[in-house]
Amino acid sequence: MLTKNAYRLELLPENQELGKDDSNSLQINEAAEVHFKYPLPHPLPQMKIIHVGEKNKIVAWCWVVLWMGTLFSASTDLGSPRHTSRIIGPLLRWLIPDVQSATIEGVQFVVRKTTHAVSYALLAALIWNALRPALTGWNTTTARRSVLIAAIYAATDEVHQGFVPGRRGSLGDVMLDIAGAVLGIFLVWWIGRRAKKW
Repeated sequence: MLTKNAYRLELLPENQELGKDDSNSLQINEAAEVHFKYPLPHPLPQMKIIHVGEKNKIVAWCWVVLWMGTLFSASTDLGSPRHTSRIIGPLLRWLIPDVQSATIEGVQFVVRKTTHAVSYALLAALIWNALRPALTGWNTTTARRSVLIAAIYAATDEVHQGFVPGRRGSLGDVMLDIAGAVLGIFLVWWIGRRAKKW
């Protein structure tokens, strides 16, 4: 994340000079993400611009890879219904001692499918954060690419499950994952609109 003294320098039209309200702006050729070690003084003197976007991108992609690795491990036997039932079943029986087996199976099904959607919503949001240009507003192309990458990973994840004993790939799960990715990107857009970032 950028520190509180990080600034965006806006592109000014050719030959336009800084006004009284532009004391925190500089005339440059393109919008840039910069970081100043100290708050900007007034009036603004000449100073060196330090770009920090590349470092932020590396961190953002590390989060993407980390979450992909987590989803990959969940596609092994560790994430099979046999293992998850050891958590959901006892918990429900503790909460409701006379709960029926059919109810436990139904709850487990809902939890597993909800986890699918939420996991890929988060993945799409992380990919969007890694792809988007630094300090820019909403970009539809970036949103579409984020969903596409998440969808491709969902498909490969289901193929991977087909080679795991006790697991099987499901086209329905791929579609659910894609729906989750779309939901994640929609939430990013909605939160940004509420915060008036775009």
